[in-house]
Amino acid sequence: MTTKLMYPAVFHSEINGGYSVDFPDLLGCVTEGDTLSEAIDMAEDALGIYLYSLKKDREPYPEPSNPTDSKVEGRDFVVLIEYDEMAYVRMK
Repeated sequence: MTTKLMYPAVFHSEINGGYSVDFPDLLGCVTEGDTLSEAIDMAEDALGIYLYSLKKDREPYPEPSNPTDSKVEGRDFVVLIEYDEMAYVRMK
């Protein structure tokens, strides 16, 4: 069975032009990138590492929240990041 999940990630536009990213549903799951494309790639990787670690530890995945419930300010925005367990396992 393939597990595909979508988690909202909040992208914070930094003064230096880069982006920091956090996942409201996943405590401590944060990353960053110098460009939007890099930040999205890093967010996908951070989500994969976080959820794969939970699975290895036999911990349940947190329920993804509704992206409209994410609080954003200023130039922040929400992007849904997909976790495809089978694709992630093949990459490892």
